[in-house]
Amino acid sequence: MDQRTNRVSLSLIVGVFCLTVHTGCAVYLAARQAEHKDLSVLNPGTPRTRVIASLGAPQTERYRGHPVDFFTVRHRQDGEWRMIRAIGHGMADLTTAGLWEFLATPIELPQDRDFLTIKVTYDGDDQVVGHQAFPHGHTR
Repeated sequence: MDQRTNRVSLSLIVGVFCLTVHTGCAVYLAARQAEHKDLSVLNPGTPRTRVIASLGAPQTERYRGHPVDFFTVRHRQDGEWRMIRAIGHGMADLTTAGLWEFLATPIELPQDRDFLTIKVTYDGDDQVVGHQAFPHGHTR
């Protein structure tokens, strides 16, 4: 009986360890996604410095003497939706003893790669003239 108890205890410890290590991937992926970017800075007339402050450092080219910026941003939902997804994944993990992760992680992984490239053109006063959005890697 003592040997059987030891085997059951060891199996339980190994099972809890595996669940602890594995559980939480989908929760982490859902919660850590980038914040929604304020794309209203792309409206015509916005100063270039404000666009860069909001979207981050661009890759810059010059066209006919004017700057053309290329920004790469993650196209994401707002913070509330991210937290709702993370809580939902956590509850499903607890309910299914971690088995939910086998379905949820492949669902969350592609969402982590959803990038957009935004081309922004300016006038001579470095004010936004227009912009175009492309799937990442397709800028022309």
